[in-house]
Amino acid sequence: DIYRAKMEMDLMEKRTDEIAELSKRNRSKGIERANQRLARHLDRFAAIIASQEDNHTEARAEMEALLERKAARHQAVLEGALGRVPEPSKPALRNALERSKASYQGARQKIWEEKLQKQKKLQEQKQSLPRKNQGNKTSGQKLLPASQPTEEPSEY
Repeated sequence: DIYRAKMEMDLMEKRTDEIAELSKRNRSKGIERANQRLARHLDRFAAIIASQEDNHTEARAEMEALLERKAARHQAVLEGALGRVPEPSKPALRNALERSKASYQGARQKIWEEKLQKQKKLQEQKQSLPRKNQGNKTSGQKLLPASQPTEEPSEY
């Protein structure tokens, strides 16, 4: 799964560069299509990360950190392109920038909600486990099996 997540991240990088290049060429429709593809890659990435089992927490944390770095890079590339593109491309690029911000936020939200859901499930499982001596609270007394006498025999 981590390999698939990295592959989706690589494709997101390509879409980011593609959007910047299309902006220079004044290709508004191409910008929109590339941004839609980027959003699909991002959704798949988030789904992969959110589905990681608890025993992959280190890899999951690494992927979450990678998402944050790539989101920052993506925003910087698009914002930088905004200042260099022809005027007719700016509305499409602004739209792509806003939609990508929303997509990244949605991915973060999906991962976060899945984490909370798993934590809640784990806590419910822990609470449903039977507890030792539940209901047999004693004041430090040792519980003896029923076959053993509770008092020492007296000598007559």
